[in-house]
Amino acid sequence: MGFVYVAAAIAWAVFAGRSVSFPYSVDGDLFWQRELGNAVLANHALPNALGPEAFAAVGAPWVPQEWLLGVAASVAVSHGALAVLGIAAATAAVLALFVAAARAARGGANALCNLVAFLLGYFGIGTSFGIRAQVFAWPLFSSLLYVLDFTDVRAFWAVPVVVLWANVHASVMLAIPVVWVDSALWIVRRGLGDARARIGIALSVLVPLATLATPLGIRLPLFALSFARSPIRQFIIEWRPVDVTDAAVYAGALPLLALAAYGAFRLWRSMPRDVVVVAALAVMMEMAMRNVPLFTIAAIPLAANGLTLLLARFRLPADPMSERGPRFFMLGSAVVLGAAIFIVVLRSPLPLGSFHPPQREFAALAATTGDHRIFCTDFTDCSVALQFPNLRVFLDGRADAFPMPVWKDFNTIRFAEPGWDERLQSRNVNAVLVKTGDSLDLAIRRQGGEWRFFDGDAFKRLYVRISSPA
Repeated sequence: MGFVYVAAAIAWAVFAGRSVSFPYSVDGDLFWQRELGNAVLANHALPNALGPEAFAAVGAPWVPQEWLLGVAASVAVSHGALAVLGIAAATAAVLALFVAAARAARGGANALCNLVAFLLGYFGIGTSFGIRAQVFAWPLFSSLLYVLDFTDVRAFWAVPVVVLWANVHASVMLAIPVVWVDSALWIVRRGLGDARARIGIALSVLVPLATLATPLGIRLPLFALSFARSPIRQFIIEWRPVDVTDAAVYAGALPLLALAAYGAFRLWRSMPRDVVVVAALAVMMEMAMRNVPLFTIAAIPLAANGLTLLLARFRLPADPMSERGPRFFMLGSAVVLGAAIFIVVLRSPLPLGSFHPPQREFAALAATTGDHRIFCTDFTDCSVALQFPNLRVFLDGRADAFPMPVWKDFNTIRFAEPGWDERLQSRNVNAVLVKTGDSLDLAIRRQGGEWRFFDGDAFKRLYVRISSPA
């Protein structure tokens, strides 16, 4: 694990520096999550429907499954400590990879092979990283796999892990089939009389119950089930089929898949649960980009052990952590490199393609008289507007709460299809935020006098109707 300590420190430095400098660089979800946290702390209860701030879907049922991050974001922002939340997200991401590497080492993976798998895992989660609820769920998924490796009562640690996971993100539903597969394999291999098989049976009952230990209760699994079949997934980039041009795929997931496949071929008897879980997640990854990080986390042990077997004929370096001198050298290197890279990343400019929250544009619009009903071609942009009392949005980052008719209108307007302006007028939209140069931006410019440019930059342009009080 010695090499992994250094790699983990570097990965943490990159993630932490990025999230401290640019906490909103992935998307605008943190804005609506902060407003959710504000509402929870003010009302001491979770909302169950969209409010008037979402004028196109007022009263639509909403399951705020990311409520815990919302509360954390509210507290962090109100105390000027958003950097702390960014560091926590970086720690969560790296911890997920580190626990997976620890599982690989426990299975006999060579230190250098473990490093390779860890680095591939880092690339596999990199493009999904941010201050996001699913990021805080990653180490809980990794920890569940870790505790299920125990052959004694320590496997019951799965229950508190799942309880915490359920309060972080709805992806906790993945824990149920993982535990059921684990239990079934223990029964097949050892029989019902085996102590670990009986623990597995108990966990098969306790873990589904643990997913209910949230303020949402039964609403959480019902939400997860309904969203898995929801047609709105087609409109959300992360829920679309895997994109092989994404760095997370070609630099992380695909190499891990190849190594894990070899590991599964060689180790299916000794690591049967890993084989089944990784195979299932490989299918899920192909169906949705959102599942790439989960696949990479699960695949690290199989990949590292598979690579170790593949290179068995070569003399590989021993684990530096096994001797006192190399151990201190590796730990010292991890601290020094981590600190240096953190400072460099902290001072680096925002990467190209990152999310640019339209805070200035919406603040300027909110400063004008009257209420404004806004449409954003990137619906996460509209999450930024929720902090202003006189701004209302067509659709924002709480995507799963909006009904299908709203999504259909959204798509018609976003791509400036025939009837786009009539849809806007029917909902009394008087402000539109577009990506500079996209189809709706060009359509509005062609329309001329109906709209006027209000604010914007090279990335986004805000238009208001001429009749608007702005």
